Amino acid sequence: MRVIAIAVLTLGLSACSGSQQAANQAALEASAEAKIGSIPAANPHVYAGARESKAWRNPYLVVRPDGIGLVDLPNHEIHILKPEEVTPALAKLPASDWPYGRVVAVEELGGSQEDKVRIRANKGLVVATLKQLGVGIEWVPAS
Repeated sequence: MRVIAIAVLTLGLSACSGSQQAANQAALEASAEAKIGSIPAANPHVYAGARESKAWRNPYLVVRPDGIGLVDLPNHEIHILKPEEVTPALAKLPASDWPYGRVVAVEELGGSQEDKVRIRANKGLVVATLKQLGVGIEWVPAS
């Protein structure tokens, strides 16, 4: 009888812990969305001539078969993110990384037929995320 009571207590505590983790995750997502939402709306007149990756100064994403690449232009790096990591990653960027307002450049990689299926799935996820955040998309031709 004692073992059953301990098991029930343990299950109850872990359920509370799981719901607390879910609440914490929801709060973090809301905070990230609020931070991105505080960035001024995109101003197309400011970035009209900066559609090439070398001239682009706002966040730059690359849709890949293995995730979403967040291009770190100053360091010449690409950080591969899962689609659900895009919002928190964009929220971590300083306001100075958004000189054009709330808009990102997005490039889609090519590849094999198998890659194209995964790219299409990732593209759908990132587009939905950006639309939900009110972030504009400037499509960049694959280089």
